[in-house]
Formats: sequence, C-alpha cells, structure tokens
Amino acid sequence: MRILIVQESLLDESPIICDFSAFLKSYGNEVFLLIQRSEKNFFGEIKKISPDIIFIQAEILGWNWARRITREIKREFKEVKIGAFGSLPTFYMTDSNLDVDFLILGEPELPALNLISYLSGEKADLRNIFLRSEDGKYISYGFSPLEIDLNSLPLPDRKIYERYKLLTDFPVKRFIISRGCMLSCSFCYISALKNVFGLRLRKKFPERAVQDVISVKEKYPLSFVHFSDDIFPVYDRRWLSDFCNMWKKEVKLPFSIFAIASFINDDVARILKDAGCRLVIFGLETYNEERRAGFLEKKGVSNSVIENAFGSLKKAGIYVGTTNIIGLPSEEIDDWFKTAEYNFALKTDLPLATKFTYIPHTKISSNSCFDWEAEEFRDIFPLCAGSKLFLNISKFVMRNNIDFLLPILKLFSLSYLSLKMKRIYSIRFLDGVKYLISAGLINQRTNVLNGLS
Repeated sequence: MRILIVQESLLDESPIICDFSAFLKSYGNEVFLLIQRSEKNFFGEIKKISPDIIFIQAEILGWNWARRITREIKREFKEVKIGAFGSLPTFYMTDSNLDVDFLILGEPELPALNLISYLSGEKADLRNIFLRSEDGKYISYGFSPLEIDLNSLPLPDRKIYERYKLLTDFPVKRFIISRGCMLSCSFCYISALKNVFGLRLRKKFPERAVQDVISVKEKYPLSFVHFSDDIFPVYDRRWLSDFCNMWKKEVKLPFSIFAIASFINDDVARILKDAGCRLVIFGLETYNEERRAGFLEKKGVSNSVIENAFGSLKKAGIYVGTTNIIGLPSEEIDDWFKTAEYNFALKTDLPLATKFTYIPHTKISSNSCFDWEAEEFRDIFPLCAGSKLFLNISKFVMRNNIDFLLPILKLFSLSYLSLKMKRIYSIRFLDGVKYLISAGLINQRTNVLNGLS
C-alpha cells in the first residue's frame, strides 16, 4: 500500500517516525512523509502521492492543529482512509475529537501493520485500534502491550526526511535506543502506558544502538548526537560499558542523554565522559523534594541524590541540565521561583522548563494552577535559573503584573538558552537561528513522547 505520514512542523525529526517508516517498508509498503507547515501546496502534494492510507502524527499540545488538519484532509480526500497515532489518540482516545476513520493507540508499528492487513481484506488482530463505523461511532477491540522487539526493527528510515533539507543538513540529530522507564511518576505518560497497555522498559543491544547512529553518520551531516530516551541505560552497568567502548572506537562523536540522578556516581560519570558524553539531563521537576517524592511519586530522587549526581558529573567535566515543571497543581508562584533558585544554587548548565500538561490515565489531577502565568514563567525560567539578577527582576515584574516587560525578559531568556546550547552542542549560531525560525520553536511547541511519535 501507499502510505502517507503527516507531521505538523520541522521542530522534530522524529526517531519514532523513522522506525515506523522503516518497519512498514520492510513489509512491502511505500511510505511518504509530508510536514504540513513546510508545504506551500500541501493538498497538491497529497494528490501527487495518491496514498491509500494517511497517518496523522497527533500530539497533545498540537490538539488544535490535529483537529483542523484531519477535518481538512477528510474533506478533500473522502475516499482515502485517514487515521491518527501519537500521544493525543493514545491518551484521549475517542475524546480526541479527530475527524478520522481510525485511531492507533500506543506504539504504532504493530497496530498499524495489523490495520493494513485488515484494510487489505485479511483477518487481523485489531487491539490498540479504534475503528469508526458507518454511524460515526468508534469500536474498540481492546488493549494490549503489542510491544515491538527493538532489536528486530530495520535501521531507521532517515531518508523519509530528505525532502526537508534543513532537517537532514542540521548537524545535531536525535536517536532513541530504548523505550519506557522503570519509574512510574504520577505526572508522566509512562505511568499511563503502564496502566493502560502494560508496556515495559526495553533497550537495543549496544552494537545495534551504535549501528543506528553509524548508518546516519555515513549519509548525513552529524556532529552531535542527542539520545532522547526517557532514561538512557545508565542503570545497566555492563550495557553501558559495552556501549561506551564501542562508541568511542566506532562513532567518536559527542553526545547527550537523559538519566535518573540515582544511577549517577563517579564511576558512571567517568565512563560517560571517556566515551564523549557532554551533557546529562535530569528530571528535577521541583525544588521541593517532599512534593517530588510524594505528589509526583518520583521515588529515590531526593535533593541529596541530585546534588551528589551533579557533583560526580561536574567533577568529570560533563555539563548538567535539568527539566522543571511549571504550574503543578497545589503550587504557588513562589514555588516556581524557588525551583529556579535551586537550579541557580546547583549551577545548572542547561535549565529547561515545561508547563504542566495533564495526561489522562495518569494519577495526577487535571488542574493546573495559574495557567497564563505558568506559560509566561516557563519562557523566562532558563534566565531566572541562570542569573540571580534576572531572577530578582522577574520576581518584581510578575509579582507586580508589569506585563509589558515580559516580552523583553523572554527575549533575554531565549538568547541565554541559545548561547548555552551553542556552547554545549557546538553548533554555529546561524545554523541554530535558521533552525529555530524555520521550525517555529516559539509558536509551534509539540509534546512528542518517546515510543509513540
């Protein structure tokens, strides 16, 4: 079959789409990709491709776009089967209100392959799929892990992005070599995947993980690798040693990872540094360790554990980043400033912030406090966490509702973050600016979740 995948913006060269495409091609399908916001004649390009099935990558933070684009495509291509995959249909299911013929839930590879068999007239396992009947109602066929063996996947299909030269030429690329996490934090999509689908933590063999990167390095510009796994396998010392030994011999590129602070010590930091790791990012979430362990259920990650991990990485000469949640239920604005102050005390090299996003089937409530203020503070958080002066200025501005100064603080914050990333990732400033403008980083934030889209 001829299959078209539609993505919203250039912001993400999705490793999951690369895996998804390679998997479907290995079964004889033709697979194409269009990034809607980058196409001048989007519907004209769909007509040229003439797909049998269209898969829309639909994310929670891209809900408005997904609703609009599915409606428009359905209006223009009434005879084509149209569906969605990603975090939006996975967690909101039929409440996502998308104008589609089917919804793919969870990891997309196996359900999509089964759906193609079904549409071809064959008997198929339709678990993790909602099909819309003639009366407009969706029929569910039940839920199952339907886990793909990551080591059995073909090499990722990066060729599918070659239509977008900005992405293929950008020298920093993302890879995913594992799916899942051993933690079940109350706010995280991982806990929802475990609750609904029973998905487990899995990883590729070290040699296979290395080969994924080599296959891209041989064909495209690549100067820095970011592993965007929810947790890089630092928890498996043998795996880590084998991977790092292969990496420094065969790949020889700097890289960055996400990790859990409780698995970092002097020995792990030394192994990572020796292999070329330049940045490790932790989920700090909040300065308040009681709230972190209790309300957020991020177990075993106390402030002392975080501080020890910072110490080990700094001693090894590795940059340290944090992710922080703004707008958690039960928080006050002063809590956000205290989280920024704690990052400043830790000397965080790359302080990042996200606004709390409610995900169905997680344990946390849907109530986000100070919704508008949380949006604003998220954008100035890096500056607040990196400069005592700007932290105090931001406190004064937000506490006194001096709104006209917020755009100036945002500009300073973006510049601060860009310079930090330039130093860490060693990319040319103009390349970074060109990418951010083309991808629409400020206005087109997405909520891509590993393993789903």
